[in-house]
Amino acid sequence: MDDKFNINMKIINKTKNIVLSENCEMADSFLKRLLGLMFSGKFRDILIKAKRESVEYASIHMMFMNYPIDVVWINSSHVVVDVAGSIPPLSLADRKTWRLYKPKKRAQYVLEISVKRPAETEVGDEIEFKD
Repeated sequence: MDDKFNINMKIINKTKNIVLSENCEMADSFLKRLLGLMFSGKFRDILIKAKRESVEYASIHMMFMNYPIDVVWINSSHVVVDVAGSIPPLSLADRKTWRLYKPKKRAQYVLEISVKRPAETEVGDEIEFKD
């Protein structure tokens, strides 16, 4: 299942001059967006490109996830519109995890990365995607 992504890129916070991901996989088709990191045994960074810039299309869930993630929501101008850290996987024992995670403003991209990296990333930061 790890070969469902094919475009690898570097994701850089240009405002803070820090690398958020050295090897990020683009999820830009319906199937890639649907699967995301579900059922993934090992962690990968992914950049999900929503069908269009919106709050709804940029929302995520944590079903069938095996580890927590940090999420950075980015608009079509490559500016951060929201950040969420240490989102836990859905747990049947913890109803607080039974939810959708949505950006506060419309986003075109959802960057899902390992916990710890976007700590310095804030709303308003400019993000660069490098092939």
